[in-house]
Amino acid sequence: MPSARAHSFFLQPQCDGVIDNGNVCIEPVQGVAIVPLARCIEGRTSRNASQCYAHFGYLNTDAYYSVSRPYPTEGYNLVSVACADGTPCTPEALAPPPPSEFAANASAADAFRVPMPCAHGAAAVWTLGDGLGHFLEAAVYADSSPPCESFVAPSETLSKVVSVFVDSPCVQRSGSTCEAAFGYNNPNAGAAAYFVPPAQGSNEFRVDGQASSPAPPSVLYPQRVREAYLLRWPCPAGSEAAQWTLRTAGVVRTAVASPLWKVCP
Repeated sequence: MPSARAHSFFLQPQCDGVIDNGNVCIEPVQGVAIVPLARCIEGRTSRNASQCYAHFGYLNTDAYYSVSRPYPTEGYNLVSVACADGTPCTPEALAPPPPSEFAANASAADAFRVPMPCAHGAAAVWTLGDGLGHFLEAAVYADSSPPCESFVAPSETLSKVVSVFVDSPCVQRSGSTCEAAFGYNNPNAGAAAYFVPPAQGSNEFRVDGQASSPAPPSVLYPQRVREAYLLRWPCPAGSEAAQWTLRTAGVVRTAVASPLWKVCP
């Protein structure tokens, strides 16, 4: 299974990285940004459950081009499963299998599911690539991915406030680019917070006071997620701060990361 950093999200137009909980790392693949999405884990409702299912979706962000990624083909379209001890498992036959054809501007919230163990440490990964070493991964984890049994509620209807926080001990600065991790905590049991995009003022990233793109994901699952988003932003002056503003249950919460308070050595 390819190595990956969980819950990552990059502002750069090109990167090899994980897409988790709906967060997007986009790398053009022959001019087409096909993004695999890790949705949820099904069946982890019992402490003694042994069989779970990882659910995946996808997004083709290109409005003009379609592309083929035959499954299963190494380097193009592949599913892998890790057992509880981290060793590879042999995935069962997938019905339906992962899609091989991605139409222009098409998406699927729940395209297919993968049988996987429910045990601690198990994971399933869907990898899409261009055959030249560039790839995107979406990973579902037995320990931390949201349950499919959660229901989605509009952010303003939640009874408890969802908080956000900076989850880095310092801001990493490289040249004119800064980087810090953000996390969130949704204490509403069984209810994922949903924001209707665009969600200016209720769920947005801002850099030096200006709205930043891409926007945060529109669904925040009912759990505490550390290092949920690894945010990179331009900071040529060394003073530009990044913040995540979130409004739920009528209350606004903001987390701010600034290179002025502490820069990593």
